[in-house]
Amino acid sequence: MFYNEIRFFHKFFIALQFFWVLIAACGFAFNVYQSNSEVLDLAKRTAFLIKTQNDTLKKWALYQSEMVRSSALDEKNILSPAKILSQIQSFSPDKGVKSRFISPFPINPLNYPDKWEKEIFAKLQNKEPIRIKQKQNREFLYREIHPMVSEERCMNCHPEYKVNTVSGALSIIVPLAPVWSMLLTRYVVFNISCFFVWILGALGINYAKKQIYKHFQQRQKLQSELHYSNNLYNALSASNQAMVRINNQEELYQEICLISVKFGQFQLASVSLVDKESTELYPVASFGDKSYCKYVERVKVGTDPAHPEGRGPTSLAIRERRTVITNNFLKDLAGSPWEKEARQAGIQSSAALPIYCSDKVIGALKIYSSQRDFFTPSRTTLLEQLRDDLSFALMSSELKKRELQVQKELLDSQKFNQVLLNALPYIAILASYSTNKVVNANRKALEAGVVIGESSPYCQTIPNQAHNRSGTIEKKNKDDRWEKVCWKPVDSEGQDLYLHYAIDVTARKNQEEKMYSKAHTDPLTGVTNRRYLSQLINKVISEEKTCEFSLVVIDLDKFKPINDTYGHSAGDQVLIKVAERLKKALRTEDTVCRWGGDEFVLFLSNSSTELTEKILSRVLNVFKEPFRILDFNIPISASIGYARYPDDANSEGELFKLADKRMYRNKMGQLITFPVREKV
Repeated sequence: MFYNEIRFFHKFFIALQFFWVLIAACGFAFNVYQSNSEVLDLAKRTAFLIKTQNDTLKKWALYQSEMVRSSALDEKNILSPAKILSQIQSFSPDKGVKSRFISPFPINPLNYPDKWEKEIFAKLQNKEPIRIKQKQNREFLYREIHPMVSEERCMNCHPEYKVNTVSGALSIIVPLAPVWSMLLTRYVVFNISCFFVWILGALGINYAKKQIYKHFQQRQKLQSELHYSNNLYNALSASNQAMVRINNQEELYQEICLISVKFGQFQLASVSLVDKESTELYPVASFGDKSYCKYVERVKVGTDPAHPEGRGPTSLAIRERRTVITNNFLKDLAGSPWEKEARQAGIQSSAALPIYCSDKVIGALKIYSSQRDFFTPSRTTLLEQLRDDLSFALMSSELKKRELQVQKELLDSQKFNQVLLNALPYIAILASYSTNKVVNANRKALEAGVVIGESSPYCQTIPNQAHNRSGTIEKKNKDDRWEKVCWKPVDSEGQDLYLHYAIDVTARKNQEEKMYSKAHTDPLTGVTNRRYLSQLINKVISEEKTCEFSLVVIDLDKFKPINDTYGHSAGDQVLIKVAERLKKALRTEDTVCRWGGDEFVLFLSNSSTELTEKILSRVLNVFKEPFRILDFNIPISASIGYARYPDDANSEGELFKLADKRMYRNKMGQLITFPVREKV
């Protein structure tokens, strides 16, 4: 189809060029014809003017009132029209338009007809003028002869003529060279214009021809590329089906080679693997032209660049883990150990693609073609996809083998592991690190609800950085029981199995919580003590993220008289009531601390200046109502001072120093003002 179209357009452009040449020739011929016609037309017009002029002169000479004669009254000196015309012509230039009266028997010898004019007289009997274009002395002339009929009045001078007969003629000569000179510029300009128009047309036709041929070539190239792409896509589809169907690697290699040649239209496809000991490549499968197969069998290819056999495209593809395309095989491998064999086989281009298995290069897929520049980027991309599918199939096959091996080893060890697990007196399970699912469990674990094959709360998620290491973690269950979960990797291939076991530590955790609470709680009021508050302040200050908080120091005024008046038991009850009211006045995230004696400290977390003002107002209202103790209403007042972090100070000691200073100032009778920006 492509070549038929090319032949058609080739013939079409030949016909078009011939037609264009014909048009140019017609243009030139028309210009010559038109120019000749114009020259003759101008010559005729000039002759017409001369004829009209001579007729006027003749009439003037014949119809005067009296005949002009000479002083001697000689008949020969009569001024006839012929003489008048001759005298006028004597003053005209030698070159140019000429006219004269001719006659076989002229009075004036100058009017004697020439040879051509004598021949014409015989043809003048019809009394019609004769016009002719002739060449005389290498000059083109336009000539006219108009017959003259004799009248009665002509007999005075020409008695030898008869009336109403052609006795003479007016001969007019118009040179054509001056007329041609006048029209030459236009003639040349027209011809040059036609020539340039023809040149432009010819160039346009040639350009259109090249563009159409280029379009056909590009279309043919695209069609060819599309054809190869479709074949390669068919090869990908067939290879995927083969990978699903075939489990044996050797059969898979052979099937891939067959599919590549069948659909990709290559001359040869082969798969070679790397020998780990000798680092040489040995072919395991090939399919294609016999001469190409012999080439693969005869040549030696290695991966060591120190030897000549290890410097080829296949070796480079394996070492650098990339596709190597050689589109001019004989030129690029000139002088190599493979040149002679490749020339005999007719190899023109090749592609070497490394084959991966578990991210390791195990060999190469080699494709050969008898066409130069055969492996375009699009074809190379499809070949790489075919190689990737093959690598994926190999990896899947390898993973299946490993999985079967692991399953076998696991089944062999499960009996032994079950015996060991059942010997443990607490919950114990074996779980996979990668899936975090239970592989085996002892009786106590099964009784606790552990299901083999599923995840379990006892399967502690192990951080990546702690992989292959033992660890422990204590966690509280929903039933408030504490368990210590321990894990330890099991010595197995891949280190994927972990032993998890859980020990009940509820009693110890409860004891620790009681001891912690006792160490950080005031035994009288039940609020936190000085040790807890100091740890809390230092912890907040040491954090990277700055967190605002306020410390409020409260000192009860005249607390000693209460002990003296109502007894120490009443004083203790007052302290308890004060702690209860302070807790109600604060937020849940704030902390009340009994600092010592009759002094309390409030820790207001995440509190701005405005929020601190509101909380201090609520704290002052705590002491407006008296405290009901032992049927007595005991009024109590308090002095308050506070400091904010980090606005007022940056350490625990400085915060307390500033708060105490403000508290004593308040105790001395000064009112608390907000905001206070005084520094220590």
